[in-house]
Amino acid sequence: MRGLIARAVAAVALAAAATAGPIAAPASAHTSLSGTSPEDGSVVPAPESIMLTFADSVILPQAVVTDAEGKEVGGKPKLKSDKVTVPVRKPLAPGLHHVSWRAVSPDGHPIQGEFSFTVEGQAAQTAAPASAQEEDEGRSWTWIALGVVALGLVGGGLYWASSRNDDE
Repeated sequence: MRGLIARAVAAVALAAAATAGPIAAPASAHTSLSGTSPEDGSVVPAPESIMLTFADSVILPQAVVTDAEGKEVGGKPKLKSDKVTVPVRKPLAPGLHHVSWRAVSPDGHPIQGEFSFTVEGQAAQTAAPASAQEEDEGRSWTWIALGVVALGLVGGGLYWASSRNDDE
């Protein structure tokens, strides 16, 4: 009887593992940053605000604007459809400025990235190399896939152990 229960549990675990993969296929509807003002790596007069434009609408935008000394100089981001505007608190000093941003795409996945620009003037520094947009794609799906594999291994191990006990 114990062997029959173990086989049933193993069969259910294997069936769950086999069906979870196709059901949990990730959607590929992540949006992306389509433009910034000022542009990444540009040398510009001091802007009054920073604008990020996305391919689709986003929610919960966050953005931090820092100067060359690492001091935060940006205000609270304002969202309007696919555009996020970050006001600057006071005129930006000449030099390198860095923008780090994060938002949630329409499919619920967080996306993030960063870029830099230089405000022209006597203290202007060369702009940092362009940094690529980073997306948190697939990380949660990796853990789900690992969980499904672990479940399958446990179920298979239970089945194997129960069939060995029945032979003895």
